[in-house]
Amino acid sequence: MRSSRLFAVFAALSISSAFASADEPTTVRMAHPPLALHELPLLVASEKGFYAAEGLHVTHTFTTGGNEAATALIGGNIDVLNSALTQPMKLRSMGAAIKIISGVAGVRDWGIVVDKKRFPNAKDLSSLKGLRIATPRRGSDGDQILRFVLNNAGFDLDRDVQLIQIGGFENALIAMDKGDLDGAILAEPFFSSGIRQGTTSPVFDILRGDGPDILRERVFSGLVVTDEFLKNHRDIAEKIVRATKQAAQLIYDDPAAGLAVAQKYFPTVDPAVLKATYDRLASATKGRAYDTRLPSAAIDAENKFLIEAGTIQSPVKYDDIVDTAMSKVW
Repeated sequence: MRSSRLFAVFAALSISSAFASADEPTTVRMAHPPLALHELPLLVASEKGFYAAEGLHVTHTFTTGGNEAATALIGGNIDVLNSALTQPMKLRSMGAAIKIISGVAGVRDWGIVVDKKRFPNAKDLSSLKGLRIATPRRGSDGDQILRFVLNNAGFDLDRDVQLIQIGGFENALIAMDKGDLDGAILAEPFFSSGIRQGTTSPVFDILRGDGPDILRERVFSGLVVTDEFLKNHRDIAEKIVRATKQAAQLIYDDPAAGLAVAQKYFPTVDPAVLKATYDRLASATKGRAYDTRLPSAAIDAENKFLIEAGTIQSPVKYDDIVDTAMSKVW
């Protein structure tokens, strides 16, 4: 039933297969996982007119997880998927005719927190044993990282911890505050929000350098389209990438402009917390927080991680998953 409702929403946002007439902007349907700061360049591109300057009107739909959005792309209910690279790599390994056309978020900002009131002495991953931890949808990037990290720390996932799927990071924080959860893996700004407000304690932080280096060697997210879309609408794909690149650069060139967009999309996050989180991402030292480039080394790292995690069985070739011709736009 959830999928039916989701597809109905996508259909309501639809563009025709012929797109728009020459004197009208071309509407492009873009879907995302739950709202988080790693999607900021795409929101900036809409809010600051970069898509409009390319003759595009991009609609944004936020789903409960990357799996749902990926299903919508394969089913033709959306045009562009913004996703952690985990999804397209997995789908391509299964034979899906899709390509990544650009990066969006360069480095991952996942972190794991626990309820500070009930676990004031929690300092590291060992503190999670016996706890109920919120994870995004099974198979999503955050879920895979959580399981990878716990496995590497020697956890038996069937006995040492209870992983509970929760859609939406804010929902996980609410459930923790009510005592229904003990901890969660979160993306920004939700990871930093609870910490700075004194309600959660961090026990793992990728941006801080926690965990194996492979977690920072991968590109976080990118834009994905079907091979058919590229064949029929390469010009539109190039416009999307060009506008996204301009937006990503604006975040660094004019922090106030990027922060203003972030505040619009995260109205419940304290402005001071949001700015501190924004600054933390913009100052990432191992890779850029926002970057449209997709180097082959990042796909090599993604393959290594996904094979070690048991998500795919053999490497996906760089040329098979990345539209390398788009590098002239990156």
